[in-house]
Amino acid sequence: MTPSRSRFDSLQAVRATAAMMVVLFHVKTYTLPVVAGVATPLWPGLSMGYAGVEIFFVLSGFIMVHVHGTEFGLPGRAQAFLRRRILRIYPFLWVVLAATAILRLAANGTLPTPWAAVAAFTLWPDFDAPIVEVAWSLSFEMLFYLVFALGLWRLKAGLAVGAVWFAGSALTVLTGHQGAGSAFLFSPYNLLFLFGMAAALGCRRLGARAGLALAGGAVLFLGVGLAEAQGAVHWPFGWRSVLYGLGATGIIAGLAALESAGRLATPRWLAFMGDASYAVYLLHIAVMTVTAKVLAAAGLTQALPAWSLVLLLAGAAAAAGGLAHVAVERPLLAALRRRPVEQAGAVS
Repeated sequence: MTPSRSRFDSLQAVRATAAMMVVLFHVKTYTLPVVAGVATPLWPGLSMGYAGVEIFFVLSGFIMVHVHGTEFGLPGRAQAFLRRRILRIYPFLWVVLAATAILRLAANGTLPTPWAAVAAFTLWPDFDAPIVEVAWSLSFEMLFYLVFALGLWRLKAGLAVGAVWFAGSALTVLTGHQGAGSAFLFSPYNLLFLFGMAAALGCRRLGARAGLALAGGAVLFLGVGLAEAQGAVHWPFGWRSVLYGLGATGIIAGLAALESAGRLATPRWLAFMGDASYAVYLLHIAVMTVTAKVLAAAGLTQALPAWSLVLLLAGAAAAAGGLAHVAVERPLLAALRRRPVEQAGAVS
């Protein structure tokens, strides 16, 4: 049995945090050192920001079961589910892809190859020459949605395919093999959706242990990331993703249980940033690149301390994402759906 709430604002806060983790990761590893040419060392903990993607995947599994967990086997639900997921992901992505391609054409006279454009606009898993660098994660989202939709259409078929899919992904973790097929179809990332689904099914049973699940998940998640960021441990990719996923599962299940019990309140601005997280995620590299170039042209990248540059760049990404969400994404969704916007998954 899943919680009765249709939306958890605390998980919107988690989604906002995950998006900003990715933003800060790219500030440290790309925008400041590569675009702005700033060599000042930053806190190593920012290096674990990439794990915001693991949080997104666990959230997707949780929300899909929470929202659609009673629809398995019902006529027409698989088609309705896929339609809503496609409308949620693709139209705004296409706007961002087109805008990015136009800006690159204006800046340096280059256009993506025809295949790169096809792969980007369809989310075919080709990660060699992306138009929007972070869109690779959406290919994993769409794969999960297809498997989930199969379960909505035919539960037994969905369970069978899901069992093979998750078993193959677990085997990838155990063997460490990353062949052409396993790198996507049986990636360790796919297990994170399973973790989120399990969290949705089990969070109501936590009761008084919700705080313990939240604390334990946070300790595990931060411990894995900070140990690697400080150079104490080098995790194999598969095990690292699984450990991050288990930590995120504890955080998400704990928060959902606490909020369901009325023991947690989330500030409205933080819930809003969760709503805007998809826009922040897709736009942040481009926004921070332009911002860094403006700051460099003004001589501010060398004059200002590194921490203030981090705040300026991350703030610009958050502000641009929030504006794009209000001015473009939300009206576009409303026009396409003609109903209230559903907040779900790694792309909210």
